[in-house]
Amino acid sequence: MSLARLQTFIYQEWHKSSMPEATGTLEESKKLYHSLEGKLDEALDRFVSISDTGKGFSRAMEKISEQIASAEKMKVQMTDLALNETIVLADKVESDLEEAEKIAIGAALAAREEEWAGELEAARSSFERMGACLKKMKAAGEEGEGMELRGASLSFRKNAKLCNERLAKLEEIFASKKHAVYSELRTAKKRVQKLKGDVGAAFEGLAKKRLRKKTQETVEEIADFFRKGGAGRIVLDHKHLTLTSKGHHHRMPFTQSVKFALEEMLPIEASPTRLGKGVLILGSYESDGNGTVLRLGERMVAGDTVIYTERTYRL
Repeated sequence: MSLARLQTFIYQEWHKSSMPEATGTLEESKKLYHSLEGKLDEALDRFVSISDTGKGFSRAMEKISEQIASAEKMKVQMTDLALNETIVLADKVESDLEEAEKIAIGAALAAREEEWAGELEAARSSFERMGACLKKMKAAGEEGEGMELRGASLSFRKNAKLCNERLAKLEEIFASKKHAVYSELRTAKKRVQKLKGDVGAAFEGLAKKRLRKKTQETVEEIADFFRKGGAGRIVLDHKHLTLTSKGHHHRMPFTQSVKFALEEMLPIEASPTRLGKGVLILGSYESDGNGTVLRLGERMVAGDTVIYTERTYRL
């Protein structure tokens, strides 16, 4: 066999052996190409459509801010009617804030349109270069140009990586909560929470004034039981205060007057809401010539664990 025929034979055999590899590389690249095409189209549709939903955000927040300011002014009147109206308005504002939060992402994306549009354009440019590489890969594979095929394949993968990086950046923009619209929402929520807390404290202050006489009577009732009983147990849950001693058992509904009386007498936070969540106040008392010694603790159940801490006080 002549040298020329040998070289031709070797080339033909190499060409045959390289065809399956070239075909596999091309098919895998096509799959990646179409996958990224779908992601780009999806990203464009999502950013454009969602950014349009945020057009009413600014006006919604202006209205919310006005409502909060009105509620804050109403609160200072310190009457039952004013406080009740304040709570109604605060609840309405919370509902409005929930609706505003739904379109906040649209407002944030609209404000960053130049940024995400630039990322989309860069991703699209990388994608278009991938298409050009695919054509080169196909031609090189058909002609058996191994070097051309490898070069086009490397370029394809490089641009696919760039395209994916741009898509990842778009996801970061979409998920980010660092925009000013979210700060505005957080500030409004804090104002409403403070407002409701202030109203709750105001209501309690009014109730204490009205129940002052009843509270003092309750203080005397509890202190009298301590004196007569000498020694016994105390249990407080979200429904009752129970006092026991030898041969005596006294249960009192956990009314506001009982709550206020306990807060005056004992160093505990007598909150029905807190006590209703697996928390009890337990303890004992013992009267002597110098008054009454109380040993009180908070019993809390946390999963399979019971936590109890006790302290001693003197009335």
